[in-house]
Amino acid sequence: RFPRCRRKRRMASIVVRKEEEKKKECTKAQAMKERRRVAILNAEKLWHEDNKVSSCTSEMNGKNGEFENLSHYTEVEVDTLRLYGAPALDGLEKNNTINNVQSITQIFFKFIPFDCIVPHFTKLRVRLFKGETVFNLCF
Repeated sequence: RFPRCRRKRRMASIVVRKEEEKKKECTKAQAMKERRRVAILNAEKLWHEDNKVSSCTSEMNGKNGEFENLSHYTEVEVDTLRLYGAPALDGLEKNNTINNVQSITQIFFKFIPFDCIVPHFTKLRVRLFKGETVFNLCF
């Protein structure tokens, strides 16, 4: 009897630990989504301020203002590199995100002035060009 009781307790603790890990992962994923959302909204806000365009976005900060200083965001999805906000271009110099990805075929620019993009074309072409790379410019 004693070993069975121990086994049940052990299984129960494993189940509880897995549930806690799931909660932690879910919380982490929600925080990443919120960070992404706020960074893109802040990049949009700066874009509108720099171009003196009225913004139709009402929510600019995260809960309790925790992400209010984010002004750019970079993400890689399958074969697409997405850059939001001009500081994202500077981030390409500092990290190896695009060096590690071998199949980038599209680059998506959002809320970045064209004049800021031009100096980076050569660097991006050297790092990413595979013969079929397409630069998608979205303003």
